[in-house]
Amino acid sequence: MNRQKVLKVLNVIMVLDFLGLVTTVLLNDTLPRSVFYRVHPLFGSVLLLLIVIHLILNWSWIKTAYRKKG
Repeated sequence: MNRQKVLKVLNVIMVLDFLGLVTTVLLNDTLPRSVFYRVHPLFGSVLLLLIVIHLILNWSWIKTAYRKKG
């Protein structure tokens, strides 16, 4: 699978994970504490991992976009 296809799939997974993270916060009062303290950190850790992968896959673009032109 090429990089662009991987990024498309990764972006969808990141959005779904972020929505899960936000949902657990919004339902914090209705979720049992044991569920919240297991699920919310899991969503957060997965999102952090996905962000790192996203940055790695886009590193060449980041370098090009922010390279100083002398």
